[in-house]
Amino acid sequence: MTNNEPNKVDAKNELKHFFNIAVTEIKRALEIIFKSIKAPIRNVTTGQNLSWKEIIVTFVVLTLSVKIILFVLRGFYFRIFLDTLYALIQSAIVYSIIIGAIWLLLDHLKKKQNIKDLFECWLMALIPVSVLSLIFLIIVQWSYRLLWLGFLVAFGIAFVLLFLFYLGLISRFALERKLAGLIALGAGILLLLINYSMGTITPRSSYFNASMERELKDFNKHLEEIQGQYN
Repeated sequence: MTNNEPNKVDAKNELKHFFNIAVTEIKRALEIIFKSIKAPIRNVTTGQNLSWKEIIVTFVVLTLSVKIILFVLRGFYFRIFLDTLYALIQSAIVYSIIIGAIWLLLDHLKKKQNIKDLFECWLMALIPVSVLSLIFLIIVQWSYRLLWLGFLVAFGIAFVLLFLFYLGLISRFALERKLAGLIALGAGILLLLINYSMGTITPRSSYFNASMERELKDFNKHLEEIQGQYN
């Protein structure tokens, strides 16, 4: 056996070990997601004792799962994946700003909480909301003309997110209802302002995510071109 052969074996074993770890983490993330979907209120109002790694991996898997489902349902339309990295980075920045601001506010009010627990609470509220968003996207993929309903749907989805987060603040962190309501409302306003400043929400957009609206229109145009070739 040459000197290179042991190195190849070691590299193969390390790659296999890394793959097994990745599979284990993804399975754990999917378990967290399915558990939250099954009982959203119970999971947002009780501590899940997630580690930072579990929170981050679950957030990434949740985002990628939505993209993969849309990728398959839209006939393997590759452009869906082009904005995936951007969406991950943008969402991570937005949520970090919101949770960071809440953490600083609670610290100022002498009600300091563990920031990891706040992120966990937000994640538990975000999971069922992402499922609702996916359901709406599946419906409108067949006709972007339904996007005029986007504002109402976006309002409803945002309300569900903030209401679940509100329940979590009351139950998990024992905050007063009035304070928890103000924090949830402030989080909603901050979410709106940050997304508007990033261009995710525009005054003319009929859907809460302008990039998704363009994506849906491009996809429908692509389908019309294909149908035209066969007519």
